[in-house]
Amino acid sequence: MTANPIAAATDTPPDVAQAEAEAREADDLLAALEERVRDGDDQVTPQQLAEQRELSGFAKLRAEAARRKANRAAAKAAAAEQAAAFAKAAKLLDDRADTTKLAATYENARTALAALVADIDDYNNAVTEVARILRAADAPEEGRASRKAPTTSLDFWGTPSVSIEPGKTHRPMHTGPFLATLLGEITHQVHMPPGSTAFERDSIHDIAQRHSDQVRGFLDRAAEVAK
Repeated sequence: MTANPIAAATDTPPDVAQAEAEAREADDLLAALEERVRDGDDQVTPQQLAEQRELSGFAKLRAEAARRKANRAAAKAAAAEQAAAFAKAAKLLDDRADTTKLAATYENARTALAALVADIDDYNNAVTEVARILRAADAPEEGRASRKAPTTSLDFWGTPSVSIEPGKTHRPMHTGPFLATLLGEITHQVHMPPGSTAFERDSIHDIAQRHSDQVRGFLDRAAEVAK
């Protein structure tokens, strides 16, 4: 329900205040004449009483007319303000809520992420294949051979690592930590959609926190090699 713009106003419009004051004054004069009659004042005539009653009624009508006029003016102003707000909202939606652009950006991001995942898979497959070749060639385990010899080893989970050059070890990188770190770096704090559970939110944060150093280290080393 829409609130009455006059009732909600802090200050009464001057013309309304004046008309209401005149109505109160006329009503007070009528009450005073009636009280004089009750007290037995013979100076008050029926004509005076009738005239004052008529003036009081007319003053009340004028006050009501002023209130209605003010209400109409306020309603008109509110309607104009509402129309301006609607127009502003529509323009903002047209100017900035571009679903076509958003969809295109999404597709570009998906393509880029798909390329990232494919590159991670290629890297992992290459490391795994190199490890297989080195094991087949009886390459020594890391830390047990000359610093100039290629090495390979398996960690606790069976993940291989290889080193062709001293100090340059390669091991597969899981896709999840890459994507979680990427999201964390872009948004700093991933805002999940309404209704998402704390587990869904925390899982991304936890993955990013656990693996961001590893991922960033990998990327930094790759950047150094590219120089």
